[in-house]
Amino acid sequence: ELSAARMDAWLGEFSHWKNRTRNSCRVLLVCFGNFLKKRGYLQAGLPSVFDSMSTLKNEIHPVTIYTSDEMHLLLNKARASLLPYLAIGAFAGLRNAEVRRLDWRDIRFDRGFIECEASMTKTRRRRLVPMQDNLRAWLEPLRQSSGPVCLHHSLPGALGALGKQAGLRWKRNALRHSYISYRLALMPDTARVALECGNSPDMIFQHYRELVTPDEAKAWFNIMPPAGYPKCLLPLRG
Repeated sequence: ELSAARMDAWLGEFSHWKNRTRNSCRVLLVCFGNFLKKRGYLQAGLPSVFDSMSTLKNEIHPVTIYTSDEMHLLLNKARASLLPYLAIGAFAGLRNAEVRRLDWRDIRFDRGFIECEASMTKTRRRRLVPMQDNLRAWLEPLRQSSGPVCLHHSLPGALGALGKQAGLRWKRNALRHSYISYRLALMPDTARVALECGNSPDMIFQHYRELVTPDEAKAWFNIMPPAGYPKCLLPLRG
């Protein structure tokens, strides 16, 4: 009794879902249909109702970034346990999940890059992200021989609390968006920035081009630790 139209209508009932979520659900259903064909529950060689479901256009959301002044505030208010996450997101552009999977051994201080293994990246492709001078300045005093870079199990709560303490609204994915925007302003090579960030050149060109000026980008990558760092930091816990 199933039909593609009925399945589309069913997905449409989840009004709080975004189109990206609906499309992901459709992909799972197509996989389920293929499983049924292999087991003989559906006729092989014919499309299932899931194959005929509509694919929706993903919504386009404006890119949100931080200014250098806002980033100064966040870094200066953060506890030591949050600083590596903030610095790597802001000055290397790793995705949230990638930073959370990162080990200190992956930060190659001797070679000047962060190694993102294929198993930890969204695209399942290994990539090397160059370390900017200010990123090194924030990380080297905190470096460990091994162990997780991100110590927080409840990261969203910690970031939300940090935003409130700094008098800012925490902007989801804005650390990565900021890095890409400022990096592209300083180095207008879309293909190279895409390679560093694990995006397609088309995605970089469409969403990040000319969001900031080169002078703003220079200010971003000149955000350095304050005097007395890291002794001035709040403790890891508490």
